[in-house]
Amino acid sequence: SERFCLQYDANSLLYVSKAMDMFDISHSVTQRLSSLREDNQRACTSVCLDASEQPASDQGHSGVETSEEIRADLVRGVKAAMQPTLVLGVQSDILFPVRQQKEIADILRQAGNTRVTYYELDAIYGHDTFLIDVVNVGAAIKGHLENTH
Repeated sequence: SERFCLQYDANSLLYVSKAMDMFDISHSVTQRLSSLREDNQRACTSVCLDASEQPASDQGHSGVETSEEIRADLVRGVKAAMQPTLVLGVQSDILFPVRQQKEIADILRQAGNTRVTYYELDAIYGHDTFLIDVVNVGAAIKGHLENTH
């Protein structure tokens, strides 16, 4: 752990955490961001984003109201994701809980992806399981890759 502290700036984890919290693949958000990107590309000549600029606070939030609308928006957002997909959950992960991983797998299936595999690991390392438990994570990935050919 001392090596980790010496190699990484703890503040970088705040940025990564914020990026994960703001990530939204729903149809309404991706469409709005795509439109904004097109507008910005037309407006830019050399530099599109000044280092002092910050994204608007509502970019990344769909604005839909009910859980049914949110789910439908997410399903529309992943309609194009039809490749074989492995969703890997870890029971002790509080950053991305297994209920969210199961929901992602269900949304992909609801969107029409018939090649979704959900695999759940019982490990004590939480979200770091993906970095620490390489044997079990590797076995899940290997099994998924072997079954998708």
